[in-house]
Amino acid sequence: MAWLINSLSESAVTQVAMCKTLAEVWHTLEVLYGTLTRSRIQQVNSELLSLSKGALSISEYVHRTKALAQTLVSMGKPVDDDDLIMWILRGLGSELHMCNQI
Repeated sequence: MAWLINSLSESAVTQVAMCKTLAEVWHTLEVLYGTLTRSRIQQVNSELLSLSKGALSISEYVHRTKALAQTLVSMGKPVDDDDLIMWILRGLGSELHMCNQI
């Protein structure tokens, strides 16, 4: 428990200072920061769904999509390769249709 508390920021330590057990510390941290994580996950998902290539180069666009997917992975939400491909293709929009006609 001491190791965990020592690894927290000052503001987080003040929130868990009165906790008597490790379970209480985890529960308090979950309540404090769980909502923030869920909100951020929803925000990243929304960014992925609305991302489009636009004026970006294909390399920049794919890199941006992969970076958002990696953000989800780092928050404990694994990204399936099929989903990543779907997000990339969705954002190509009319460019994808032009490629299919060639």
